Amino acid sequence: MADDLRAVVDKVRDLAVWTDPARCGGEPCIRGTRVFANSVTRMIPDFTDEQICELWPTVQPWQVAILRALGSS
Repeated sequence: MADDLRAVVDKVRDLAVWTDPARCGGEPCIRGTRVFANSVTRMIPDFTDEQICELWPTVQPWQVAILRALGSS
């Protein structure tokens, strides 16, 4: 059961985050952008999804919502 849950969490995260060794040094980025996922997750406690998207217009609110919902899992 835990393995199934982990697989679901990974698939949901993959909707919002991608890693490409040829981009940004292989660091995880918000899918379709070059915004580091770590930069967004560090802002989540202090900013609303809308504020984060204003700072990075290429990031979509649903992507931030996924990262917020998943926390650091």
